[in-house]
Amino acid sequence: MEPARSFLDGTDIARPFRKLPVEFSLDGGVQAYIYERVRATKGDDLEAFSSRLRDAYPDRPEIFAP
Repeated sequence: MEPARSFLDGTDIARPFRKLPVEFSLDGGVQAYIYERVRATKGDDLEAFSSRLRDAYPDRPEIFAP
């Protein structure tokens, strides 16, 4: 859920990507988008994402620790 939120909001790990002007409607009301990487991922992008994971899953350090 957190990675999807990053891309929908354009934050942290999604900052190096640009959403392309295409959209796909899938079964069950699901929308799918295509993103293009426009730059390398920076350390602050990863740290911001890790911080959100720590907040969302404080009892699961294995998902946000390198």
